Amino acid sequence: MASPGERRKKKKFKRIPSGRTKKVSVKKRGSRKKCALCSKPVSGTLLSRKEAKASLSKKRPSAPFAGELCNACRARVFEEAFKVKTGFKKITEVELVTREYVKKAVKKVEG
Repeated sequence: MASPGERRKKKKFKRIPSGRTKKVSVKKRGSRKKCALCSKPVSGTLLSRKEAKASLSKKRPSAPFAGELCNACRARVFEEAFKVKTGFKKITEVELVTREYVKKAVKKVEG
């Protein structure tokens, strides 16, 4: 008898070498990583199931905040960080959602 975890999976009929058909459970596809601010898929990352088999260099994107934020949000965060750094804007005037990323970006620009 199949275990409870196996019973919930989707099934597919597959022909085996003897000519009979056999019921096989289907693996889930895996999902893309999503942006922490806008929930769009993050480009440059692998599907979650494929990431375990990939090499370390493919798992880590090289751009700052690349695994967490999409390109548009990352650009917005660095614009806000530049405004805070130059004194055009105070850190308290930045949106609450992006504030922690702006603080990190200011530290990266300084150091």
